[in-house]
Parts: sequence; structure tokens; C-alpha cells
Amino acid sequence: MGHMKNLYIDICNANDGELPPEITSSDVLRMYKLKIYNWDEYNKAIAEADYNTKDLTKFDWETDKRKNQKEEEAF
Repeated sequence: MGHMKNLYIDICNANDGELPPEITSSDVLRMYKLKIYNWDEYNKAIAEADYNTKDLTKFDWETDKRKNQKEEEAF
């Protein structure tokens, strides 16, 4: 119980003495892992991480759309 109390205090101290109303338990876990307790800084860090992840997966590779795949490609 002491760890949760300390985590609650850290989050409240970083957010002007209040717990952000839209915070979830998964947010708390991520905040703890990232050691970022300010809600605005946390959202910014998560948005940047999501953007970087989307960059890696934005290409949709489609291979060989030929109907008759038995023939060789022209090039």
C-alpha cells in the first residue's frame, strides 16, 4: 500500500495538487515506468511515441497483384 500512496502523492504534486480526472490505471503504470508524473508532459511523450510508432508502420506493402502469377515479370 505504501508504494501506491507514494505514486499518488508524486502524481498530485506534479499536477498542482490534483489528480487528473481523465487518468486511468494504465496511464498510472506508464507514468511510473517513464518516471513522468505531470499529466501534460506525459500526454506529450505518449503522443510522440505513438507518432513514431505509426511512422514505422505507415507503408502498406502489397506484393505481386498480377492475376496470372505464373508468367514472369517484364522487368
